[in-house]
Amino acid sequence: MRQPPKQFYEFGPFRLDPVERVLYRDGEVVSLTAKIFEILLVFVQNSGRTMEKEEMMREVWPDQFVEEGNLTRNVSTLRKALGESPDDHHYIVTIPGRGYRFVADVREAQVEDARPASVEDNRSAVRRPARRAAIWLLAACVASAALAAAGFYARRSVRSNATVNETAINSIAVLPFKPLGAEGADEYIGLGIADTLITKLSNFKQIAVRPTSAVRRYAARDQDPVAAGRELKVDSVLDGSIQQRGDRVRVTAQLARASDGQVIWSFHCDEQCSDVFTLQDIISTKVAEALAPKLSGEERKLLAKRYTTSVEAYQHYLKGRYFWSRRTDEGLKKGIEYFRQAIDSDPNYALAFAGLADCYAVLNAYGGAQLKEAFPRAEAAAEQALALDENLAEARTTRAYVQYYYKRNWAEAEREFQRALALNPNYATAIHWYAEYLMYMGRFEESIAKFKRAQDLDPLSPIITVQQGLPYYYSRQYERAEEEFRRAQKLEPRFTPLVYMLGSCYEEEGKFEEAVALFQAAMAGYQPSPRMTASLTRIYATTGRRAEARRMLKELIAYADSRRLAPYYIAQIYARLDEKDQAFAWLVRACEERDEQIVTLKVDPKLDGLRSDPRFSELLRSIGLLR
Repeated sequence: MRQPPKQFYEFGPFRLDPVERVLYRDGEVVSLTAKIFEILLVFVQNSGRTMEKEEMMREVWPDQFVEEGNLTRNVSTLRKALGESPDDHHYIVTIPGRGYRFVADVREAQVEDARPASVEDNRSAVRRPARRAAIWLLAACVASAALAAAGFYARRSVRSNATVNETAINSIAVLPFKPLGAEGADEYIGLGIADTLITKLSNFKQIAVRPTSAVRRYAARDQDPVAAGRELKVDSVLDGSIQQRGDRVRVTAQLARASDGQVIWSFHCDEQCSDVFTLQDIISTKVAEALAPKLSGEERKLLAKRYTTSVEAYQHYLKGRYFWSRRTDEGLKKGIEYFRQAIDSDPNYALAFAGLADCYAVLNAYGGAQLKEAFPRAEAAAEQALALDENLAEARTTRAYVQYYYKRNWAEAEREFQRALALNPNYATAIHWYAEYLMYMGRFEESIAKFKRAQDLDPLSPIITVQQGLPYYYSRQYERAEEEFRRAQKLEPRFTPLVYMLGSCYEEEGKFEEAVALFQAAMAGYQPSPRMTASLTRIYATTGRRAEARRMLKELIAYADSRRLAPYYIAQIYARLDEKDQAFAWLVRACEERDEQIVTLKVDPKLDGLRSDPRFSELLRSIGLLR
């Protein structure tokens, strides 16, 4: 018994498969995003009829409110994919003031599917338990496959009969792959694929790769990849989809220039996945051959490297990276859980240990653990990752972070940062954290340069954007610091670190009313916290409202005793009350408790009233910040 014939639409050299959701040109796949494919399908099914813009938007974005500009941009991208020029619209014609008309001669065609249904059913029965695993391991395959764009001197065109001149690409954003269809359409699969690609592509030192934290916002299926590339300020953007139907998994990927949307490289894989590791090797080999003229021997080794051969471990790792990238208390705890499961499945999985270290390193900052609990665990996981693979820049970066933020081993921290950046000079997190380190050491010019580089690599990061102003603040250039903080305010007006730093800047500039208003608004609305209360209390102490400051201070001391507020903030308030003995007592306590805020001791302007006291120099010496 044969399957019913498959239905296709044909126009010009194109064949459109509405079931598999693929467009071919002369037998070659034309890679389209899910939303652009839907637009093309609407056009083809309504060929010859004028489609009003409102009707198009209802068809393509049902139950969603979208701006007309989204349709215009997607139609423009579709025209480029079909090979239309700005002056020659032989498929899609704009009807001014109304909409569009698809003017190509569309033919319906049927093709017999020769596979017997009974055999397919038998295959499905046998392989069904492995299907879920197949889509996960295909993520690793895609990571290798898309490395054909890694050197990004692409030689393969979207069309088989066209050529693309070698185009040097210096920066790239890898967007989350879009799962198509209901089966296996979990969001973390697509983001996990992107994270794997980002990790691998970062090994190519000549290319700046946007980090996972920067691209996770572009997971929507209707996301315009070219627009995303422009927002991320990259030369190129890699976008793809993954779809599983029975025993077959189809992957498409394309690399486009962000400047004009021109596709300069594409990849299509349609394989049976009974042996996903063999499939991974096949794709990796094809990609390596395409890149051979541009890759060094070491880069070829990195391309072929497998961090695990366990399907289960890889599943857990992708989920861990997905939740890590959310940077919330709940997300980090889930990330820890999944990374631990990955390690249980494969105790030699170095990347899983690195992910675990990353989660613990920032868990304290998001309220999920005490400093003494989180940092030793971060260090242990980073050390284990390095024992398995000493060349992991991620693990070395986390180790450096622990060395200066928790252990106060300043020299070793700098050595580890430099090792990490030698391994991966485009790793934004390493550059960001190194910039912080340099700032706390008082090396402000170096810090400013590193912060600038970190933002170039991750231009939409709220925390990096805010911290552009910190070296100016700590070097007492308050007007310039305020300028940077106000620039960040336009992007994230309610971002807690921004509120705190802008208010502190107002405080040092003597703009006390503005500072009080900012902190009060935060406390009354979106960010009530002991830290905000401490900031307000400090200003009251500075401006003569001492009785009110002392009343609030009692509450804050209770918070500090219950470890809900760092002792360092109490010391700042006593310094502003000019009660030096109390201020030093709380600073000593902050050092003993390894309070994370003690890293600012050398540069903090809120403690300037204590600096002439010999005890201040002694304190700096005790933690290695003064020789």
